[in-house]
Amino acid sequence: MIFRIIGIVGLIFIILGTFLISEGKKVKREKVYPYLLLGGILLSAYSIYIKDSIFIILQISYTLIVVYNIIKLRGSKK
Repeated sequence: MIFRIIGIVGLIFIILGTFLISEGKKVKREKVYPYLLLGGILLSAYSIYIKDSIFIILQISYTLIVVYNIIKLRGSKK
């Protein structure tokens, strides 16, 4: 039951982050990426729990892309 809740919370974070980015207003990405990262990590944990290899690969890839974007964003501020 706890992993199902983890998956739901992860999904909510990803939906919230995606909504904030697509809203069209000037939202600072450094404030949105933590939502996306936490959502990706939580859904990765859930996918590992349910042992769905396609979902595991998708979520780990997604999480790594978010981490890459955070690094890129921090590098561009210097």
